[in-house]
Amino acid sequence: VESEVVVHPGQIVIVDPGTQLGFAPGIGLTVQDKGKLYLNGTVEQPIRLFGDTTWRGLVVKPGGTLVLSHAVIEGASIGLWIDSEKVEIEEARIIDSVVHGVEITANAASEVDLGGTVIERPKGSGVGVDERQKSLTIKNVAIRDGWGSGIDFVSPASDIRIENASVTNGSSYSIHIVEFPAAPLKSVFMRNVSVTEQSRGHAGVLITGGWIEEIDIQHSHFARNLVPSLIVGVECQEQTSQSRLSNSSFVNNEDTVTHFDVGQCGSVNVRDNIFMENNNNGRHGVLMSATLPIVIEENEFTKNGGEYSTMLAMHGTNAANGSFKSNRLRDNINSLATVIVTSPYYRVEGNEFFNPLSRHELDVRSDGSWKLQTANNSWATDDMAKAINAPEGSAGVGIIQARKESEFATSDNQMCAHLNFCSNVGKCAGGICMCPTNRIGLDCSIMIGCPANCSSNGVCDLMNKCTCFEGWTSADCSTPICRFDCHGHGKCVSRDECECNEGWAGQFCDEPGCRDGTCIHGTCVKSECQCEDGWQGSRCSIPICHNCTINGQCTAPNNCQCYDGYQGEDCSICHGPPCQACDYDCVHGTCERETRYVNYHPGPLRYQSSGPIPK
Repeated sequence: VESEVVVHPGQIVIVDPGTQLGFAPGIGLTVQDKGKLYLNGTVEQPIRLFGDTTWRGLVVKPGGTLVLSHAVIEGASIGLWIDSEKVEIEEARIIDSVVHGVEITANAASEVDLGGTVIERPKGSGVGVDERQKSLTIKNVAIRDGWGSGIDFVSPASDIRIENASVTNGSSYSIHIVEFPAAPLKSVFMRNVSVTEQSRGHAGVLITGGWIEEIDIQHSHFARNLVPSLIVGVECQEQTSQSRLSNSSFVNNEDTVTHFDVGQCGSVNVRDNIFMENNNNGRHGVLMSATLPIVIEENEFTKNGGEYSTMLAMHGTNAANGSFKSNRLRDNINSLATVIVTSPYYRVEGNEFFNPLSRHELDVRSDGSWKLQTANNSWATDDMAKAINAPEGSAGVGIIQARKESEFATSDNQMCAHLNFCSNVGKCAGGICMCPTNRIGLDCSIMIGCPANCSSNGVCDLMNKCTCFEGWTSADCSTPICRFDCHGHGKCVSRDECECNEGWAGQFCDEPGCRDGTCIHGTCVKSECQCEDGWQGSRCSIPICHNCTINGQCTAPNNCQCYDGYQGEDCSICHGPPCQACDYDCVHGTCERETRYVNYHPGPLRYQSSGPIPK
């Protein structure tokens, strides 16, 4: 395509499955007001729009209509420019865009459903949102291996929602939402957002502003990021702000994994989340909060490294309700303490602490003028000086809780109470600890070797830590890693082995699979069609014929429908006048009846039809 393609007002353009359009540099495809473009690709025959060098891309102007299904857009400056409310997208792929994979303007609809679009290797932003004053919802998009931000807002305003979105191996920010005073931002809602494998840039998700009333992040996943996974910063201007993080997981990340800083007029609620195996490099911490008031309840902190698992701080001197309650903290290895508290305005109640390899369970950063409120916590040790590090004057009666009776404190083990009940891993015999093979020491507190022998998926180093083989992670190398995180359509059950959700197939669950009723001549089993005998294809719609020649078409299993002039079971018998001779005299060969072409005999000369071919 050497010149601009325009769908003018009143025109309807339909592009059939399998069509490929190559565009010259700077040339693009534009749908104008009242123009309609239908890109009717299929799974088996997608439409491809591409350029050998950078072309302009697909633009939908205000009032224009685009219905896109199964199309691949490659090498465009902006893959898809949505400047209209009348855009429907299903399963697009946008590859190697230069500026944006998708650009959303102020004229786009309030809800942009990208229909499972995959944006690969964008050199700029995966999805760029122009300045707009209206609310916006972005749904159903995956962005991979980008050089810029995944989803980037120039000036977000009103209510922003992001649902079913994943950013893998991004740069700069996976999701970048920064409020500007000229366009106040009311709320930010994220659900089912995945940010994984980001090793470049500044942070996974960044949300900052001064007028934001509500931030709600739920059912999201952050894994294997080397930069901070989530940063929320709010400077309150006129009214209070509420931030919530719930039912989300943070696994195998580094740096300060989650950081909330919402000042003195904001509140934070962190509930029912999983923080697991983060900060294995021994630096920073998992959850840092500088806010009042705050509620951190019913979370699980397991096998995290770093300086701390949670740090709680508050700005200012105003008392407020801060609650760290009913959390489970187990097997964390923190160089300072599992939980650090720097303010008197918290209650630490009803938590389960079992982190024998952490320096302390709780570190109270007090000047001695205040006492921390604690009650009903379960500690991993009876040595409260090890459990709680508190300056003189801050560890009153209220802070020291008797440890709940250990399940190991049986009558046989009571004789080893002075040895911490053999660290809950050994057996007491006459006041002496009998340690298992992987423990030594008077109280069996010193581990030798690596947990589970690294599950045979890694090697044990001199520091008794597992160095996992490629494709495995966790402290004992028992957790498999699947490339692309199974694209969010399945779960990783072994190294690079995904168990796909219904409706998805392929090694990494990135191929639409079958559902009941979609296999025409077969049965859907684990999202793949199992064809009946005599049928093949992704939907079991292609018949198989074992002996059909080129003179017929296979219309049913082992059933050839012959073209005119041919007959026989395999359509190999030529019938009628056309079979009598070839179009030329076969002077140097014989006539093939099936094809009516000359079969040349070898000789000193080369021939076509009845004459020699010039050398």
